[in-house]
Amino acid sequence: MQTLVTPLGGEVWTVPQNTSGARQRKAAQVLACLNEPGNMVRLAEQFHTVPSRSAVASRYAREVPSMAPFVRSVARARTGRLGVRWPRAATAIHTAVRAALSGERTPREALGEAQRTATEP
Repeated sequence: MQTLVTPLGGEVWTVPQNTSGARQRKAAQVLACLNEPGNMVRLAEQFHTVPSRSAVASRYAREVPSMAPFVRSVARARTGRLGVRWPRAATAIHTAVRAALSGERTPREALGEAQRTATEP
């Protein structure tokens, strides 16, 4: 039996470059505030998500036992194993899903092609 692994990811919080240094600094302050451990827990409680910091996620699991199974299953970032190869794999996956849903290929054919694309050197 394989261990269940839930991919972590989907949110990207950034401070976009723009012409206003003051706005960038303020945006960075907002992100720093949101990523403070206590605020991460409060956001997770509100949105039923798992904090991305391991120590905060462990604390969250203790404080909200119903979320503990989800915290335990979040083992690594979605890009953790593939690193810089993740964009090619992600493109192969979404292309396969589109091809299968549109009838362009059977699901087996589409996913086989995605596997070949994602794993080629």
